[in-house]
Amino acid sequence: MEGIEFEGVEEPIYAGGGEDFEAEDLSAAVLSRFMSSSREDHQHLCAAVGAMAQELKDQKLPLSPASFFAATSASLIRLSPSPSDIAIVEALLTFLSMVLTRVSPAVVRIRGGPVSEAVRRILGCSSASEGVVKAGMRCLLQLLIVGDRAIWSSVEPSYGVLLGFVTDDRPKVREQSHVCLRDALQSFQGSPLLVSASEGIMTVFERALLLAGGSGCW
Repeated sequence: MEGIEFEGVEEPIYAGGGEDFEAEDLSAAVLSRFMSSSREDHQHLCAAVGAMAQELKDQKLPLSPASFFAATSASLIRLSPSPSDIAIVEALLTFLSMVLTRVSPAVVRIRGGPVSEAVRRILGCSSASEGVVKAGMRCLLQLLIVGDRAIWSSVEPSYGVLLGFVTDDRPKVREQSHVCLRDALQSFQGSPLLVSASEGIMTVFERALLLAGGSGCW
């Protein structure tokens, strides 16, 4: 499938049940669950995952979470400067959000920086669809939770992206942003990061109140 290379929806698509996703070959679980679906996003997901699994097999690499993380990250990094095929990008982001929950935190900390940057770049594109934004935010949340959190400056870029969608015009994007921010704040409990993260939310609220006051809305 074009755009899937090794080198280089109202609820989350993966929601519910989930025991079969614990299997090492996540691709088989995804294909088994969504192959018969008539939804277009499910079809794109299956096509992307199937192509990636075949590429890994051709490379004689294991169909492990770490392999899928590397392959998905490489594809997103390559596509991020000009993500023209939004359907493929959404499928890759959706799959990455699944893979990230099954990869060793140590691996994510070592290799998560470039893919975090790629996801942020994609979400900053004007062509990013609602599905792309929602899946991308789920990825950033996972990368935030298990990534390098030694200092605020390492967290702020991705947290800032999540915060930037809190007042988005699209209701489902706003909802996803609120959920991700809630989970991020919970993960910051007991950490100095919580103060800076909370201040960011207060700044957004204060700005919104000022805009509402300026427009005569109360």
